[in-house]
Parts: sequence; C-alpha cells; structure tokens
Amino acid sequence: MAAEKGLDPLGFLRVFTSFLEAARRCLTIIYLYHGEERVLSGRVYVYRGLVQYGSRYLESGEHGDVHGPVRAVEESILILDECAGSAGGAFADCVLSDMLSRPPVVVGPDVSIREAVKLMWSSGVSSVVVVEGGRPIGILTDADVKNFVANEVDLSRPVREVAVKPLTTSGKWESCMDALIKMAVNNIKHLVVVDSSGSLVGVVTTRDIAYRLLPVPIHFLKDLRNVWEEEKLRRVREDLETWAKRRSQQMLEPGGPGAIHLTKLVTEINDIIMSKVVGNVLALLGPPPCPFAVAASGSQGVYEQFVVTDMDNFIVAACEDEYFNKLGKEVVERLMKIGYPPCREGYSMDRLVLHLPRVESFIESAGDKDVILASLIFDGRVLYGSRELVGKAREAACRWGRYNRLRVLSSALRYKPPLGMFDRLEKRFKVKENLLAPLTLPIKALSMVHCVVSYAIYDRIGELANIGVISRALAEELKASYETLLRYVIWAKGQGKAELTVDEVPNISMLKAAFRPVKTLHEFLEKSL
Repeated sequence: MAAEKGLDPLGFLRVFTSFLEAARRCLTIIYLYHGEERVLSGRVYVYRGLVQYGSRYLESGEHGDVHGPVRAVEESILILDECAGSAGGAFADCVLSDMLSRPPVVVGPDVSIREAVKLMWSSGVSSVVVVEGGRPIGILTDADVKNFVANEVDLSRPVREVAVKPLTTSGKWESCMDALIKMAVNNIKHLVVVDSSGSLVGVVTTRDIAYRLLPVPIHFLKDLRNVWEEEKLRRVREDLETWAKRRSQQMLEPGGPGAIHLTKLVTEINDIIMSKVVGNVLALLGPPPCPFAVAASGSQGVYEQFVVTDMDNFIVAACEDEYFNKLGKEVVERLMKIGYPPCREGYSMDRLVLHLPRVESFIESAGDKDVILASLIFDGRVLYGSRELVGKAREAACRWGRYNRLRVLSSALRYKPPLGMFDRLEKRFKVKENLLAPLTLPIKALSMVHCVVSYAIYDRIGELANIGVISRALAEELKASYETLLRYVIWAKGQGKAELTVDEVPNISMLKAAFRPVKTLHEFLEKSL
C-alpha cells in the first residue's frame, strides 16, 4: 500500500504556515505549554494537542469560537483567526464546493499504474481517484509516482494494489480551514471531496486552498482556464465582484492589500472573460473579412478595475464591413447578460468601430467630445486580435493629441483636487471626479501628447519622468499619491459610495498628503499652457 509522501511533520508545518501568511492580518500561530493559559478572542483551530475553554474541550482537528482564557491540557499548537465572523475573516465563507471547478479524474481499480499516470499527465492533474462501484476507494498522486520510480515499482501493477487507502475525505460543504486542518493532521496534500451519500464530487489540494485564501484573487484565473460557457463566466464575474467588495473594506487598514497589484489582477480576469465572449461570437459569425482587434479602454484599459464598472471598449478594423457592427453588438449584448453594465456615454464596441487609416478624421467628427474620444482610443489595450492595429490607432490618437496639445492639456484640468485654502479638505466631494481623476487625467493627457507607450498610470508616471516631462522627484510623489488615492477609490466604490463627506473619510491627513503632489502637477500644467 502506497502512502502519499509529503514533508516531515515539522517541514509540513512550515509549508502549512507559509501560505497561511497570506492571511497574516487575521491569523496567529500559538504554542501553549502543558498547563499554560492564555486569554484569546476569535476562532481557535487546534492543530495539535488538547485545550480547555470553560467546560468545553477541543482536541486536534477541532475548532471553536472563544472569548476568554484557554488552557492547554497538554502541549498544543493552535491557529487563532481573530477576524472570524467578520467580513474580512481569513476563511469567511470559504467552503470546498467553491473550488470544485472541474470534475475529478478517475480510474477503475484494475487499471495499471502506467495507464493511470498517463491519464494524470494528459489531463493536467496531480492525482487520480480510484473508484469502484461509484464510490472512491483510493487515490494516486504525483508524489506516489515519484516514489514508484525511485523504488522501481512495476508500473504494470493494478492501481488497487498501490493507491492510498484508507481514503481521507471531506464533505463538499466543509470549510476551508477544517479541510486544511485535516490535511495537516493526516500529512496529505490532496483531499477527496464527497457529497452526503459518499459519492465522489471532486479533489482539492493545499495549493487550491492557498490560492483561494491569498489576498489577491489568483484562484479566479485558475477557475477560468477551461471555462467557455457564458453562464459559468457570469458566475465567475459575480464571485469576483463579491470578492472585490469584501476586499475593498480592508483597503485603508494598516497592512492592507496593494491597490495597484489588485486592480491589475482584477483587470486581467475581466480581460479573460471578455476575450472568451469575443471568441464565442466569432465562432458564431464565422471568420472576419479582414484583420481586426477588440480593445479595452477606460479603467480597464489602464488596469484600474476593481469593482466592475461600465464597458469602455472599441473595435478597430483594417476594412469597413457590416460584420464588425454585428460583432460589436453581439459581444456587448452577451457581456451585459454576464453582468457588465453598458457605457453610459456610448463608448463601447456596439457603437464604436474604427477603420484604419481614418482614425484621426473620426476623432475630428466627434465635435466637443473629440478630446474624450482621442483619450479613449489612446488608452486602448488589445483584448482580442491584432496588436498592430491597436498600436496604429493609438499612434493616430497621439498625432491628433500633439496637434491639439493645448486643448488636450487644458481639458485635463477640469477636475481639481478637493483642497481649499491652507490645504483644508472640502466638506463634500465626488469619488469619480475628485479623488482619482485630478491625478489620472493630467497623466493621461501628458502621455498622449508625448506618445508614452505604457498603459498603467503608475508606469506612465515613471515614463514621463524618464523622458524629462516631469521631474523624478515629482514622479515619485505622484506614484505614492496614486497608490493612496486608488485605495480610497476602491474603499468608496466597494461601499457603493459616489460621494464622500469629510466626517466619513478615514485618516484625513493621509488623503490630504496624497493630494498635495496632485496640486503641484496641476500648477505645472497650468504654467505650461
């Protein structure tokens, strides 16, 4: 009988605690000597040992909510989740069913080890479950395969002789923390998940749970890997928005997640969902008549998405054809069903189809909206199709911006940082217009008239300094301000706030400090006009 080979107990504990560091704001590893007593508040998970709380005893693998003295009946290792029950709890609402994004890979008990390993490889998984009579009876993992090769095990033997037995299982509604405790206690890295009747529903690994508990939503990328059905894409988008709103509450806390990295990752996830929808529509319409591209713009174009906002996007094509109007309309309709709201200003691909080489004349035809349209095209970032075409459209927007430099730069000053005399913060200000826009609009304008290549605002600030448009000292201050202001925007949007008052803003001094370099940027632009 094979056993899943892991690390030695102390080594496994180090690995186990290392990915728990992702939730370090909430979790604490506590060691108690025999007889030691400590006052604790939160949810206690007993990794090893036996503790007493009041009249209740908790042993290895058990957990309970405590608010008072906890005594070690024997030497014990505890994991304390101080955020349990709150919106920011490290394991709040995390259950195993959330991670079952694909059916388990199974084999019968008489299949050879060699065939089972081939199936693991072709399926891209690290384990196969041995099933007999519809019930899981064992598991074969990549660690077992290494053991077989090292010990020259005959690979023609049936898996029933070598699969891990007895099998450690969990119910699909079991919490992530309970599953981790079970995996740690049994020194395994794969956990078979069953329903109430004992039938197999999936397999989760320590990596699955670690991804789920990281302060960045990497697990959504994994979930999307093999998903094309739009109903499933809708569920992923909904889960992403729920996650984002919950995470937004922590943005202003000390040690909170980095705003720039989070928005970039959330944007990447939305990119994948949208590109899959474009692919589905192309499969329906057939091949396009000429090269084309679908580009994201607005907050998605510059990697600023967090809580999902309206769609700013466009199509650029090398020829004029009704095909692209149909493509844009169908994609937007499907994205709306998935949950992406339409652009209120009409800057989405169902209305915005550009034809090269007439991009500049198209911008001119927009009348008083020409600066906005040029900026939107310059912010365009390819989601699907030809990067070259999107690059040419951006170059055209840049040429137009250079020719209309004064109008572009003066338009960027339409939203001011809400600082009055003596740097007093205004009593009431709008989130969209007064928090981030006073910084991002000038940076976008300067980037367009100087043809900066970067997309993300943070990167554009650095590039503007590198080519001598702004000083390096101002650039460093603006980068810090951007991170801070982005945190405030995420925090406000997560609560559904379009407007803020001074009384409800945490840490006013930090916000005021972030606005000062923005004020300097505005003064610099005003002098250059």
